[in-house]
Amino acid sequence: MARKQKTVSLNKGRDKGKRFIITEMSAAQIDRWSLRLLNGVYGSGKGAELSQIGSAAAMAQILFAAAGKGNEENTSVDKDNASKAVEAMFMDMLIKADPAVSEVLQAELMAQVQIMPSPSDPTVTRALEEDDIEELSSISKIRAEAIKINIDFFTDAAE
Repeated sequence: MARKQKTVSLNKGRDKGKRFIITEMSAAQIDRWSLRLLNGVYGSGKGAELSQIGSAAAMAQILFAAAGKGNEENTSVDKDNASKAVEAMFMDMLIKADPAVSEVLQAELMAQVQIMPSPSDPTVTRALEEDDIEELSSISKIRAEAIKINIDFFTDAAE
């Protein structure tokens, strides 16, 4: 089965109209990435906060399990809220991790991103270069989308 991909279009500021394709990491790669993230938080001296992270992860799994049950109307809302909680948890861990570890992990996330440089031909893509993104908010949005596509296993496990 092919890896998931998501197209992200930016519509603000200097990055307005730019499109990017984000491809999920392999299962082995995201497993290693996640473990290094946890090690980076623990190694930063913020290991006491791991119990809070673990509690957030457990809560997210409970939310996902609950989202898989009940009526159809609430299911998508519950999964969306749980996805946001897990995304926030991963972003929080990236912030709390040792800066050297966090920088490498963020670079690996961004390595999963390609730009579509030609608005008229979406089949043309290339590796992302540092100057391709001009707004800090755009970097944050793309990073968040890269995390989302790689943490879908939480959602998948609940179904």
